[in-house]
Amino acid sequence: MIALLRAAGDASPVAAAVRDANARLALLFEGLPEAVLVIDRVTSAILDANETALRRYGYGREELLKLR
Repeated sequence: MIALLRAAGDASPVAAAVRDANARLALLFEGLPEAVLVIDRVTSAILDANETALRRYGYGREELLKLR
């Protein structure tokens, strides 16, 4: 998506639509009642976690992202 934003320019309708979609997905991800981890399937690194996962597993975001 970064390449799309750079190619389209920050003021374009496409860039605005991408930003809006990302914002909606972030709200959905953070608002889920289930713990969700985004894990790189090649390296098994944790790339992201929602707030429910942080609370459930008892880690801060930075600490959890360092785990494998």
